[in-house]
Amino acid sequence: MQKHTPVFPINTQIQGNLPTLFCLPSAGGSAAMYREWQKNLQKIQVIPVEYPGRGSRFTEPFAEDIKSLAIDIAHTIMQTKITHFSIFGHSLGAVISWEITLELEKLNYPLPQHLWVSARKAPHFKPSTERRSDLNDTQLLALLKEMGGTPEELLNNIEFQALLLPIIRADFKLHDDYVFHQEHKARPILSVPIIALGGQEDTQVAYDTLSEWRLYSDLRFEQFEFQGGHFYLQEASFLDWFKNKICL
Repeated sequence: MQKHTPVFPINTQIQGNLPTLFCLPSAGGSAAMYREWQKNLQKIQVIPVEYPGRGSRFTEPFAEDIKSLAIDIAHTIMQTKITHFSIFGHSLGAVISWEITLELEKLNYPLPQHLWVSARKAPHFKPSTERRSDLNDTQLLALLKEMGGTPEELLNNIEFQALLLPIIRADFKLHDDYVFHQEHKARPILSVPIIALGGQEDTQVAYDTLSEWRLYSDLRFEQFEFQGGHFYLQEASFLDWFKNKICL
């Protein structure tokens, strides 16, 4: 048994003998994004990750780059001594999950049973042609409304905007500053099955681009499409599907 850590804030105890799913949120998200998963995936230990600067880590400075954030999370995973696990990352969390897996491989730690990458183009793609972290508040709110995932009444709330916008801008900056070819001189290939997931109406990530994730695994690759936009995974029907699909 291990007490919770700032990186894994929701679980009061981590059990090393249970099949485990580490879950990484999207830009602007927190560990609370996966609270329903903890209730519904009862045979699996769901451990959401908290990024610095939000939730229980609100007082910490934001991460400066994806690589250092992934290294920090990888070392925290190693401290749990959990060896039977998979990783699920949504949007920003998908590329962080991939970088975590690379770091675990570098450290000779057991690799995930599966790497689930959701609503994010493969690492060599830029997520957007514009620097979204440079958008002004009005433009940023318009983009968030287009992406969905956050109730519009909250996005229209001044107090909520003051809380959310610095977080989402810092997370978008991680996307904007991530340059694949500077981080990796050659394309790393993982001996981990990769499952890519996307929404049919996602205006940010074309479903066809998800197939490029197959280039990063020398094992099995699968790809699935769901009704909904960028936050299709908030639908109850997705969690029902995932519950029957995931195997740890």
